[in-house]
Amino acid sequence: MTQLKTLKCEICGKEINKDPKLSNKQFENKRYCSLQCRRKGRSVLMKGKGIRENNSNWKGDIADLTTFHKRVEAMKGKPKKCEVCGTINKRVYDWANLTGNYKDINDYKRMCRSCHKKYDLNRKITEADLQEGK
Repeated sequence: MTQLKTLKCEICGKEINKDPKLSNKQFENKRYCSLQCRRKGRSVLMKGKGIRENNSNWKGDIADLTTFHKRVEAMKGKPKKCEVCGTINKRVYDWANLTGNYKDINDYKRMCRSCHKKYDLNRKITEADLQEGK
């Protein structure tokens, strides 16, 4: 039986080398080079098979804020830098919603917790001003 040395990722095409910890059978079943490619691959694979609208637990637009943020993290990955101040050495980074359209996964920006709090506070003040007619 021929031993496999490398495979190609089904999403990005990157070469995957055999990890010595994996058996040949486990390696043959490997389809993705990273967790991010695996997420993309699974979302394509599962399309129409119990995810999003086809899942019995799907809440759609009435989901809570935590769920909306988890959707973004599942699709875009965990943020590791702040797009506002540029820091990469903070402990916590968030996906901050920009306009209040929580269901749009493109309406989020990576922010450190400090910039996220400042952004949300500034946005709430601005919305309050608009409601009062200022």
